[in-house]
Amino acid sequence: MEIIQMLCPSSKYSIKCPFGMTPQGITIHNTANDASAKNEVSYMITNNNQVSYHYAVDDVRAVQGIPLDRNAWHAGDGRGFGNMQTIGIEICYSKSGGDRFHAAEINGAELIARLMLQFGWGPELIGTKTINTHQSRSGKYCPHRTLDEGIENFYNIVRQKYAELSGQPQPTPQPAPAPTPSGDSYLVRITTGALNIRTGPGTNYDITGCIRDRGVYTIVETQGNWGRLKSGAGWICLDYTSRLDGGSTPEPAPQPQGHYVGENVTINGVYTSSMSTKRLNPAVKSGTITKIVNGANNPYLLNNGNIGWVNDDCIVGGGSTPAPAPSGFSKGQRVTLKTSADRYCTGQKIPSSIKGKTYTIMQVGSGNTHPDGVLLQEIMSWVYKSDVQ
Repeated sequence: MEIIQMLCPSSKYSIKCPFGMTPQGITIHNTANDASAKNEVSYMITNNNQVSYHYAVDDVRAVQGIPLDRNAWHAGDGRGFGNMQTIGIEICYSKSGGDRFHAAEINGAELIARLMLQFGWGPELIGTKTINTHQSRSGKYCPHRTLDEGIENFYNIVRQKYAELSGQPQPTPQPAPAPTPSGDSYLVRITTGALNIRTGPGTNYDITGCIRDRGVYTIVETQGNWGRLKSGAGWICLDYTSRLDGGSTPEPAPQPQGHYVGENVTINGVYTSSMSTKRLNPAVKSGTITKIVNGANNPYLLNNGNIGWVNDDCIVGGGSTPAPAPSGFSKGQRVTLKTSADRYCTGQKIPSSIKGKTYTIMQVGSGNTHPDGVLLQEIMSWVYKSDVQ
């Protein structure tokens, strides 16, 4: 995931972020819109409304609009904990949902995990006062689509990203007990990564939620190839399920076959998202893998989304890595954070637990954006150039 800054000008601090802040937590939002992160932040920092947030995240990148040492008006609790002490994160494309929104959620979970590592917040704080939703701060039903589809599902993605970034063992979600069918009901297992729940038996009905856990569910009524869920949540298409009353066990989700971030590959097909099933002819026939999402239909993101997503069938050649970085600091260069480093460029104290480790430069500061610093990808933090080697 690319992380960039489009910071609010200081002339608007009195409107957008008038108070200094030492972050004590994170507040999660959905934009209720279908604009990109860049467009969301551009609008936020240029209008004169007393509404602001620190990051917007879409399916390609996270965009920072407010410095982390300033408050923002996003939680609806006046001068309460949410507005005055938490980092506001808006997840894009929630109005229509679908593949782009789910990819944005994954990036949002990664951003949250990186901030947790930066500020020393452990996974046990997910779902507590420290890391929670807009709804928990002031009662507003936000993040609306994330709540509709299950906030615990999203929290599990955050836990997974935290484990990946921190090098800890992957958390194992506790499986829910399988429901017992009765009468004409039967059990099915979901065999796709994202299955919409609708208000009725057909694609002409509204979407009310989405199942993403490949779990076991009880069907209590069938109409054609549609089944009604026992929970009352709605209807699902049975083409993307496998019956468990003697039916065959579904194949496991496809996993990446040995490709790696930084690999240059040649392709003959491309997709618009990690879960899309519509293969397109690529305008560009080669690119660099910049992200891998295990279990996705198309797990490899090329060139930070500028080319698209591909799977193993799309890759017809690869194995090479980009040319080594030139002298000096540059994007992609590996550097070690010195044990003598004291504070981030944003002023917060650097925890000793992340010193002495090697990180990847995500962005080199220039102009008004930390010209004396570099942004380290694994901890998503700006550090002084003099503090890395």
